[in-house]
Amino acid sequence: MVMNWLGYKKLLVAVIGAAVMAAYGYFDDSVITNLEWVQIASAGVGSYLVWLTANGPAGTFWNYSKTIAYTLTAVLAVLYTTLPDGLTSNEWFTIAIAGLTALGVLATPNAPETRKLESV
Repeated sequence: MVMNWLGYKKLLVAVIGAAVMAAYGYFDDSVITNLEWVQIASAGVGSYLVWLTANGPAGTFWNYSKTIAYTLTAVLAVLYTTLPDGLTSNEWFTIAIAGLTALGVLATPNAPETRKLESV
């Protein structure tokens, strides 16, 4: 069975963003701290929410539900890591990664709707 990945473009963008955030958390100092683990887990939860959230009808507020779900988890993760010590230069990159991922989820078009045939 061949998987149709076109229906999962928003999920792929969110997962790639979470992977970049994890890689950056490691490569900036070769250590992933407890705060960075929480941030990575939050990005993973955001990716899951992108998959779990239904596509809303075009032209309505609910059309942006996947973007809102990812943005909320990204903002909470960034706030969790930046509030204890204030913003550092490394945390600005984390904010940029989270923001660009949220914009990527927004810019990626929703999967086309599939309609079930009704039996007669």
